[in-house]
Amino acid sequence: LAKVSKHPQDFCNPALNENKIVDQCEKLQLQSAAITKYVEEVLPRKKHSTVSVASCAREVLIQRLIFVRNVCENEEQQLLEKAHAEEERANQSILTQRAHWTEA
Repeated sequence: LAKVSKHPQDFCNPALNENKIVDQCEKLQLQSAAITKYVEEVLPRKKHSTVSVASCAREVLIQRLIFVRNVCENEEQQLLEKAHAEEERANQSILTQRAHWTEA
């Protein structure tokens, strides 16, 4: 912001006040131009970069979820095989027990 003069005579000098207003307007125009440039040039690049990073993170997450799903499916298959083997062992034990009872 423009500095306010401490000299009372400056308040009565319209040219001095007008120059300060013009200077302030020029500063605001430069700031506005810088902001416009930033919004038009820098933000889209940052947005593109952010979208790229998010896309890569999404792909990594998908790959990890696929890995976890495969591990779970393999574990499920192993458990089913163990359960089936245990069921077969139990059935065989029942058949053996029946054979012993029949002989007895």
